[in-house]
Amino acid sequence: MIVGAAIGSTLIPSRALANCTISSVTGLNFGAYSSFDAAPNDATGRFVFVCTDVQAPVTIRLSSGAANSFTPRQMVLGTARLSYNLYIDTARTQIWGDGTGGSSLRTLTPVNNAPTSLDIFGRIPPRQFIPAGSYTDTIVITIQF
Repeated sequence: MIVGAAIGSTLIPSRALANCTISSVTGLNFGAYSSFDAAPNDATGRFVFVCTDVQAPVTIRLSSGAANSFTPRQMVLGTARLSYNLYIDTARTQIWGDGTGGSSLRTLTPVNNAPTSLDIFGRIPPRQFIPAGSYTDTIVITIQF
């Protein structure tokens, strides 16, 4: 028979796990592309994410998509390829990627539990002679903290 027992324990404050969640994505829609236009075809997309308990800056990477390269990325239609790229800035000078192959990363400190909206600027260079049709690419967005 145990008359008295002391049970020792150390309480460690519970801490929520930090996380970031993408809540919405508006893809880039370049509209109709003409191989005969002398000007590039530009479009803007956007994604919104929310981070919880992230205490430091986050780094946002975009994958290279179907091209496996950032210079240039390529949309596809069967075997046909249409070169394009995605940029961090409105001037379309910094290719948004993963920091390799001539690309840059986007780093920022999100406000805890508040939506953060980021634009993605796209450009299709002019004078690419390709078959008509709907060209697509899939880009993976990675938020690292």
